[in-house]
Amino acid sequence: MPGISHLVFGLMLVIPFMLFAREKFNYKVATIFVLSNWVGPDSYWAWRFIGGDNFDLHALLPFLIWAIPLSLFYSYLSRFSFTKTERFFMIVDDGRREVSLKNAYILCVAGAAFHNFIDTLFHGGFPIDLFPEGSPYNIDLAWIGKWGEYMIPQGADILIIVGFISMIVTSLLIVHFLSRSLKDLLIFLGVIVGFIIFTQIVLGWSTFTERELSATTYTLFFIFLPLLTFAYVMNDVNKNPTKPSTQFISSESVLKLIAVVSLILAGGFLFLGLSPLFAPSIVNSLLGGYLGPSELLIIGLVVSVIAGIGVIGAVGLFFKNKICRNIIIFVSVLLWFFVFPFAIALVLSRSDIKNLFEKESSE
Repeated sequence: MPGISHLVFGLMLVIPFMLFAREKFNYKVATIFVLSNWVGPDSYWAWRFIGGDNFDLHALLPFLIWAIPLSLFYSYLSRFSFTKTERFFMIVDDGRREVSLKNAYILCVAGAAFHNFIDTLFHGGFPIDLFPEGSPYNIDLAWIGKWGEYMIPQGADILIIVGFISMIVTSLLIVHFLSRSLKDLLIFLGVIVGFIIFTQIVLGWSTFTERELSATTYTLFFIFLPLLTFAYVMNDVNKNPTKPSTQFISSESVLKLIAVVSLILAGGFLFLGLSPLFAPSIVNSLLGGYLGPSELLIIGLVVSVIAGIGVIGAVGLFFKNKICRNIIIFVSVLLWFFVFPFAIALVLSRSDIKNLFEKESSE
């Protein structure tokens, strides 16, 4: 279950952008970025039964694979808006995906980097999970923090002069380069990073008060690059608006497909809800093995009731029943933890699909 602090951190990151660039601020880009910060890699835990413990896509590098289906979902999500009504919220079809698959993937990875940033700082041991948990190739923040710790040569305190000279020169150059183009500023930043790498790794100097190489490396990959890619996507979406979505499959066929998928999904959850009665160990293993028999029965009862309603709603989709459409949308919203089932609610909110139900009710 993703911690609420990931959501708070994601909002903290986008609000400053919203403050100074409100007219260019695309809330759909920001939504994908914040959701990737929050749910991000943790969304895999709902599906870990597919690969088991030996196929962990939560870690940062394996997440690059998991980000592919997530980007498909988030790109499709950008086709819709959410409007508050008197009773609740309504999903509105805007007719085009504002965020392309490529940009959605970039946002997923950027959000995952920030998700990992919080995990590193506030999970015990400061782990940086580049690989699945338990991998001998994983590192931690303490190990990175030691880079440059023993680099000062004996009797070389005079090298502190290099630090003062660098500070003066760099301060003057900052004033100049901040008034230049973004390209020039990035080159300037690259030169500074190169200077740190050269002096600390090649020459073995440590002439500054911080462990410069450690701080630069960590902030480069877990703060600067994710923020830069977020800004890049925001800029790209504004400069290169997408075209209206093209329909390749008839609305009738799409509705039948969604009805079948909904029926299978609801039937599967109905089976899981009833399984504590005949196979409690299977369900308990899927839930992490922490629940007792009574807790399993209560959860199973709730899931069975909701899934049973979902089965009725799925059957009603074949007959274009508006009430059943609302039922399936409601049930798919409840499955947000699994992310992808929410796409059912999105498809049923498409203008052409809604028209099928309107025509049926008017006849």
